[in-house]
Amino acid sequence: MKSKYALLAVLGLAATSHAATVVTTANQVNPYTVSATDLINGLSPTSQAGIFTNEAVGVSALTNGTFSDFSSASFATAEGGFGNGEFVTYLFGSTVNVASVDIFGGWANNGRDALSYSLQFSSDGGSTYGSPILSGLFNPVIPGDITSATRVSLSDDAGNLANSVNAMRVNFLTTENGYSGYSEIDVFSAIPEPSSLFLLGLGSLAAMGIRRRK
Repeated sequence: MKSKYALLAVLGLAATSHAATVVTTANQVNPYTVSATDLINGLSPTSQAGIFTNEAVGVSALTNGTFSDFSSASFATAEGGFGNGEFVTYLFGSTVNVASVDIFGGWANNGRDALSYSLQFSSDGGSTYGSPILSGLFNPVIPGDITSATRVSLSDDAGNLANSVNAMRVNFLTTENGYSGYSEIDVFSAIPEPSSLFLLGLGSLAAMGIRRRK
C-alpha cells in the first residue's frame, strides 16, 4: 500500500506546474533561416478562410521551408489579417506534443510588417479546437524605407504549448493597413526531457512492484 501512495505522489508532482505562454519577438533586415523539417513543412492547409493573395503567392508560402526575400521586386508571402486572410488549419498526421511555434513575416518596408495571430490546437482532427493562444501585436519601430523581417515565437515556460494534439489552426488577427506579410510557419514537436523519462521509468517500476505484491 505504501508503494502505491508513493507512485501517486510521484505522478502528482510530475503533473503540477505553473504554465504561461512565452512570446519572443525579433526584427531584422536580413532574411531568417527557417526550418524545412518541422511538422507542417510542405503541407497545404486542410481548410482556410479569407484572401491571402492580395499581392503575392498565398498560403503555399507558409510551409515551403524558405523565408521570402523582401528586398526583391516580387516576394512570396501570404497576406494575413482579419477581413483578408483570416485563418489556416493543418493536420499533423499523427498525435504529437507541440513545444513551440515560430511564425515569420515582413515587408519591403514598415507598412505591413506587423505580426498578430493566435493559435488553437485540436485532438480530434480539427472537429473542435481549444482556447486561443495569443501572440499579441508585434509592430517593430523602424524607418519606413528599409526591408523589415519579423518573427514571433510562442512557447511555454513550464512544458509544451499543447499535448496530444493532431491539428492546429492559425488565426490572423487585425493588423496594420488591413493585412501583413506572412512568410513561414514552423511547428516543432517536443522531445521528452531526461527528468520526464526518469519519472516515467520510476512510475513503471513502482507499478511492477505493486503487481508483484498482489
